[in-house]
Amino acid sequence: MYLANRALTGYTAEKDMFTVEVESMEKTAPETKNKAQFTAAIQYSEKTVRKLAEVQYTTFNFTKKIGQMLLGVALILAGIFIGSHAAIVALFVGCIVIVSLDFLPRQTAKQICRQYNGSFPNVKYYFTHTGLRTQMVPEEAPYKTMVRLIDDGTYLYLFLKDHSAFMVEKATVKGGSVDALKTMVESRSGLQWKKPFSLIGLKIKDIRDAQALSGAGQIRDSGERLDGPRY
Repeated sequence: MYLANRALTGYTAEKDMFTVEVESMEKTAPETKNKAQFTAAIQYSEKTVRKLAEVQYTTFNFTKKIGQMLLGVALILAGIFIGSHAAIVALFVGCIVIVSLDFLPRQTAKQICRQYNGSFPNVKYYFTHTGLRTQMVPEEAPYKTMVRLIDDGTYLYLFLKDHSAFMVEKATVKGGSVDALKTMVESRSGLQWKKPFSLIGLKIKDIRDAQALSGAGQIRDSGERLDGPRY
């Protein structure tokens, strides 16, 4: 996403780390260029940054999350049935594996929040016929460049090829209903809105979708890469 006054870049092959560039953005997107059909916004906070990190990680690393869960369950079962001193180790390791399923997105969210230092941006979005832009950045993100659309009931997530995402609070949508906005984005992107992947009620179709997404986009360095909000 684009931030009002900060541009956040994620993992790169050259630097195995997350870097944050703080830059001044003085130009405002012209309101008359490709007039917006809908507008929306989001006020970022620790809660929304954490939510975005979790949804982003699960979207593009769900198969790894499934594998990690199965490994943890296998170790726990082994610890129960082995019946030796090794059982304690297996049980301990298995529990650690299970509770750390969301460790990476949690750590990423903490890192991003530290960079904001309490000054979280309020971002306004403009949905046009061809793409999405913000109030501070004139460059439009075309709907055709999106690879996944997610609706979790409260927020909309529009993921791009580099796995970064626009996070939109549904309650702020103006210019029409949320359903009308979703329909327009679907028709322009060629995608369908999906619910976030979940280990609860897991289906074979979810695994297939997750496998397809694991190779989607232009940047796939480690499979554990996470970006922050895109403004």
